[in-house]
This record gives sequence, structure tokens and C-alpha cells, in this order.
Amino acid sequence: MDGNKNTRIGIFIVLVVFALVVGVGGYISMKYFQEPDVMTDVNPGGKAKSYAKIVDVPASEYPDRIPKDLPFPAGAKLEQNYSKGNIQSTRAVVTNETGPKLFEAFVAYGKAGGWTEKTSLQQGNYRLLLLEKKKDLMQIDFSTNTETKQTTVTVTVSPSI
Repeated sequence: MDGNKNTRIGIFIVLVVFALVVGVGGYISMKYFQEPDVMTDVNPGGKAKSYAKIVDVPASEYPDRIPKDLPFPAGAKLEQNYSKGNIQSTRAVVTNETGPKLFEAFVAYGKAGGWTEKTSLQQGNYRLLLLEKKKDLMQIDFSTNTETKQTTVTVTVSPSI
């Protein structure tokens, strides 16, 4: 019996030590190795690429670069709202308004707000509007679901090159 009892005690001690090591290791990795705001990756060609961390923005707020006076329709449902550091800001909504009506509202918004239209595309259920102002480039995508007839409007603002 004593051999069996000693074996169980030994196994228990090993498990406790293992749990402590895993717990301390997890704590250290969380405390000292958190994901940075900008991550750098070196590809096989040797060039470093930086990727900004995505930060969700509360629905009641707008991401940094997104203008607060955009003509989103009343009652539109917020789908996306985030920033990627100083690289990109995105806000997307779904609405029952039609793509052509929304497209025209955003074209008028751009003209009235001093934005320069760089390009636009209207093809089937998809529309694209690219506007530039000072050092910002705003891409607005309009995509209408043929089944639900709802349109998703995605506005992305990033620094112009």
C-alpha cells in the first residue's frame, strides 16, 4: 500500500508543478509578449511588411478618418466599425435603400464637401466611388443583395499615396 500511496503523491506533486509552470508561463507571455500595434513580417524576399492591428470602435463613435457627416440613411444597421492604426478606417452599414440612390447621395456629398472624384463604377448590383481630399482617399463600395434587396455601404478611408 505504501508504494501505491507514494506513487499517487508523486503524481500529484508532478501535476501541481506542471500546472504552476504552465500558469506562470502563460502569465509571462501575456504580460511581456502582447501583440504590438503594428506587426512586422519578413517575407522570403527579405522585405519587411508591416501590418496594423485592427481596433474595433464602439458603434456610437466613428473611426478616426471616417467623416461624421456621411449620408448614411437613417435606420441603417452598422456592420463594421474599425481602425487599422493610421493606415485605414472602415465603417459599413446595411440598409433597405437602393444602390443607385445611395450612390448619388455619396456623389453629391463628395462634391459639396470638396472631395475630388478619382473614379467611379456602376455595374449591375455593385457600385464603387473613389474620392480624394487633401491626403485622404475614401473608397465607398455599394453592394446590393439580389435576394434581400438590401444594400451594404462600406466606406474605407486611408492616406492617399
